[in-house]
Amino acid sequence: MKNMQSPPQRGAVLLVTLIFLLLLSLVAATAMGGATTELRMTANEQARLDALAMAQSIADGVLQQRGSLPLAAAVGFTDCSDGIKGCDRQGIVIAPAVLEASKRAHARVMVERLSPALSPAPRNMGSSMDAFQAARFQVDAEYDGSAMGEGRAGIVQGAVVLLPRSAQTN
Repeated sequence: MKNMQSPPQRGAVLLVTLIFLLLLSLVAATAMGGATTELRMTANEQARLDALAMAQSIADGVLQQRGSLPLAAAVGFTDCSDGIKGCDRQGIVIAPAVLEASKRAHARVMVERLSPALSPAPRNMGSSMDAFQAARFQVDAEYDGSAMGEGRAGIVQGAVVLLPRSAQTN
């Protein structure tokens, strides 16, 4: 048997392995960056939807309060929550339970009487148009939880109050 010696090793396999490892590391880092960006986008969308739900809850809470839609008020009359300037009255109170979970959140609401003062009842209200007239209002509610890393959103919603013609004073 002849003594066969292997050729001298020059590290070619090690160099190829290191290059392959570097490429895998770059691919992994890129994938992690994309996943992090998608996670942030998802968190922002969740905060936006939560804020929108809070704004809707505020508007719904105002509409449930007795006297929140001033029927005797003139067209253009605005009733607001505290902190809004230029309103005719600041008589709207936002229910503490709505903002209880968010102590540093800010909310505001404005209710405005729209024109005309009285109009025919909308056909889809399920009532006799001859017996009722409608008063229209706009409720503008805003929730801002951005100080706590939450979202900020606003909603504008219309409201219609049907008034029997026999009870009208306007």
